[in-house]
This record gives sequence, C-alpha cells and structure tokens, in this order.
Amino acid sequence: MSDRLVKLIILDQDPIFRYGLSAMLNETSDCEVIWNGDREADAWDFLGELMRDSNMDHPASVYMLLLELGDGRSEASLYGGIRFCQQIKSEYPQIPILVLSAVGDVQIVNAARNGGVDGWCVKGASVTEIQSAIESILAGQGYWDGFIGVTNSLTQFTPDFPNQRSNSSLFTNFRQRLHQSGDNYINDSLRRIQHKLKTPGLPLLEQVILAGRSRELLAARWLLDQILPSPTTPETISNTENRQPLSDRNLPVLSPVTTPSNHSPRGLQAELFANCANHLQQPLHNVSDLALEIDILLIDKKRELLYLVLQNFANQLEDLRNAQLGTEQINQLAGNLIQDLWETTVINFFGKFSRIQIPDQQFQQEREIELSQLILQDRKLVNQEILAKIPRVADLIVYLIHQTDWYMENEVYPATHPEAKSDAQIILENLLIQVANATIQPLINRLADVESIKKNFYNRQMLSSREIERFRNNLSWKYRFHKYYLEPKAIFESRYHLFVFAPRGIAQTSVYAPRQAELSQLRGIPLLVTIGFEFRDAIAPRLQSLVSVLGSAVVFVLTQVVGRGLGLVAKGILQGIGSAALPNMKNRK
Repeated sequence: MSDRLVKLIILDQDPIFRYGLSAMLNETSDCEVIWNGDREADAWDFLGELMRDSNMDHPASVYMLLLELGDGRSEASLYGGIRFCQQIKSEYPQIPILVLSAVGDVQIVNAARNGGVDGWCVKGASVTEIQSAIESILAGQGYWDGFIGVTNSLTQFTPDFPNQRSNSSLFTNFRQRLHQSGDNYINDSLRRIQHKLKTPGLPLLEQVILAGRSRELLAARWLLDQILPSPTTPETISNTENRQPLSDRNLPVLSPVTTPSNHSPRGLQAELFANCANHLQQPLHNVSDLALEIDILLIDKKRELLYLVLQNFANQLEDLRNAQLGTEQINQLAGNLIQDLWETTVINFFGKFSRIQIPDQQFQQEREIELSQLILQDRKLVNQEILAKIPRVADLIVYLIHQTDWYMENEVYPATHPEAKSDAQIILENLLIQVANATIQPLINRLADVESIKKNFYNRQMLSSREIERFRNNLSWKYRFHKYYLEPKAIFESRYHLFVFAPRGIAQTSVYAPRQAELSQLRGIPLLVTIGFEFRDAIAPRLQSLVSVLGSAVVFVLTQVVGRGLGLVAKGILQGIGSAALPNMKNRK
C-alpha cells in the first residue's frame, strides 16, 4: 500500500459491521482505525479536533474517512449522507472519502462522486478489496469497481415536466403535479406490495391483506385518472418516471443513468453480498417450523456471526480468484472449501486463543481449555450433519468467480439475469445460515450449560438448564426428523429446502433440483418413506374416487329413500291427527 500509515475514521450506523471492520483493518500493517461511531455530528467534531491538532503536511500518516451514506436504506437518508460528504470536502478537501454501502444504484453512486466522494466499495467486499480501494484512492485514481456507468460529468437538473409549455396555466400545472404525485405514490406502493408478496414464509393472512391493498391501489389509480385526468402524453409519463426528487435538487447529480447489463464478476459478487448485508439489518428471529442452532444466541451475537461468515466467504473467494482455479478444480475442492470456511469462522468468532473454565468431573475441580480448539474437534460430526448437506456451493463459487450461466428449474439463465441473481442469492443466504448453525452446534453439544458461555452468548430465554435441555432435545428431534422424513421427501420431490433472510426473520423456502442420483442411493427407513409416498400417490386418487362414489350413494339413500320414507311417515301422522280432531269439532257444534 502506501509507505505512510493510513489512519481511518469509520462512520456507520451498524455497530456490528463497524466493530468487525475496525478489528479486521487494525490487523493489517498499513491501517489503523482511530475513531468509529454512528453519528455524523460526532464524526464532524472529531475531524475538527483532529485537523486542529494534526499537521497535515507530516508524511508519517494520512487520514481517510470510511462511511455508509446515512442509514444505507432510504433515499432521503442516502442523499443526506451525500450532503455530509459535500460538507467534509468543502471544509477538509485533503481528506479522502470511501463509501462502504449496501446500495448499488448507479444514480446514487454518480451523485456521491459528484458530491466529492473518492471511491465506492459495496458492503460485503473482502478486506483485500477494501485495501485495494484505499490504495487506489491514495494514488489519486479513485475506486469505482463494478460501476461502469459512473462518470464525472455534471448535468443540470431536468424540469419536473419537460413537455410543459411556457404558456400553460397555473391551474394546469398544479393539476399535473398533483396527478403525477398521486400516480408515483400508487406505483411505489404497488412495487413494495409485489416485493412483499414474493417473500418466503409469508403468512396466508398477510398475503390476503396485501392482495386486498393491491386491489385498493388499482382502484385508487382508476379514480385518480377519472378525477384528475393528466394532460401529458404516455411518452411524457415514461420520461418523467426517473426524474430527480424535489427534495434533492440542491445536489449536483447526473441525469438518470441506466445500469449496465454486463457486470464484472466482482461487481456481481458485490451486488449479492450487499443484498445479504442489507438483509442482516432486518429481524433475525426464526419464523420457520424447524429449530436452528443459532436460535440460542443473543440477537447481536447472531448478527455478528452471520456477518463474519459473509466476510470470511468474501475473503475465500478473493483467495480463489488469486489462485486462478478452474471450474473443475472448484467442484473437486467444494467440500474442503466449506470445511475451511467453517474452521475460519469458528476461530474468528470464538477467538483463536480464547480460554474458558469448565468443571472437571474426574478431579472435582475446574480446568481451563481453548474454546475454538475444543469446537474444532467435532469437525467430522459437523461435516456429516450440516456442512456436507449444504447444496450447490460449488455452483455458487463458480458463478461468483467466473460469472458462468446459472441453471435453475430446467432453464439456463445468463449470469446477470434477475432470475439467476435471485436464485444465487437464496443459495448464498442458506450457506451463511447453515455455516453459522455448524459453528454453534458443537458449543451446544459440549458446553451448553457452562455459565460463562451462557453469559456471553445465549439469549435471556435460554439461561435455565431446563430451557437449554428442551432446546437440545428439539434439535435432536430435528436431526432425526430431517434424516428420516424431510430429506427423503425433498429428494423424492426433487427439491432443496433452504433458509433465507425474510423481512420477518429467517424463513424457509424451496427450489427445484434434479436429485435422481441421491434417490437411487437411499436405503432403510428413508427408502421406505419414499415408497410410502409413492404408494400414497398411487392409492390416494382411487380412494378419493371410491369415497366420492360411496358418498354419493349415501346421499342418495338418505335423501331419496330414507328421506322420502320419513316424509311419508310424517305425512301419515299429520293426516291421522287431522282425522281424529275433525269428529271432536263436529260434536262440539
């Protein structure tokens, strides 16, 4: 890198990402994190004190600001972060700025570059890539890898309604603005609803509610068109869809830029990893029907562990790129790669030299052990129960490194096709969750009831011995149920059941995959389960037909025979009662 020490200031609202990045950058010889925080005002005050106390002409060190734009999610917050970068550059132009963001929108990146940002690196990138970005910025070249459409040219803002005549009346302008505002709101709401409806594990009631809201919005659009018909042409409406929001007009931004269709492999990886990092900000409660090993963790520990797996996987991909391995070699090494990823995660999460005191039943006293080394002793069991069953890892690695076509649902999609990226995202998220489960599984097996472990890792509902044993029993039943029922069923149905990050938490979904080879290798109880499913599929339609015929016969007997018989009996009784009552009435007269 540079011959000077790079002193870094990190600004990010996510504490786990911030502290994890600080720890990894501090391990390098060229970087030192001198401040990290989550408030722009605190960063501004620190920079002010730093500039007053430091001699910027001194060659021993150089300063750089690494930050996420606002909260990294809402558009208003992103543009607020860009304004903060503008303020930094206007006051301290000598400080380079590198954005680490989960956003990959080219228009936002353009606005940031024109606002004074020197480089952009997507969250989830490896430490090696972040170091490369810092080096490139210090060399005066900037860093915009994966953002081919980014340019330095500035353009003026387009007016809200380009087709608008200068002689248009004030009322027409107001009506046009009102119609466009309502139409944009309806379109945005419909897009959000459609996105939510695709969420795995969404409850049926919520699906019905969202479908109802969608119908209401479509009705509102029709009503809007009836009450406020827009004088603009369809071409004008399509041209105004991407105009700049009014609230952001004081920013020097580009006119809309179309995201390039071809991404570099690094850009493709950065996009998927950024989505994962963004999903990790959502709730991480388990909303599936199966117990997960990571359910026992504190929510911050769970998020930290998943971040760590993502970061380690990024570093592993970087090493594989440098080794220039081909597709066949990666397929052969896939099992070892997952094992290495798990071992690295165990060491980084628990600490390479972390030691704990555990009771020694033989000598009636406590003894000290290395936590990570004890957990690594279960590598064979963990590989058999969890790691070896993670699907399509080799396909994912080849896809991310060589940007190969993606095969799914008997179709082949180009690497940058939305369906390919969506399916690869599911495989990636399942990999993160399962490696995290494998990291915690030996801890639950060996040290579940150790007080120091419970204090540092477990959520507050899992502190009692009874709750821990109940949780372990649930996991034990899960392993058996999965081995003898769920896995044979998934193989027979040619599907993989995967865990993904959903807005409500960790949910379960399924994808199609040809599994004939695994089906032919089933033996014992799993084979009997598939035979049972096949027998049920063969018999069920016939039984349904038989039950339907018998049901029709019973209905006929009850209505036509028994019903008519009862009707005749009732009629006879009524006639008898009437005949007996008639002479009595005559006698009274």
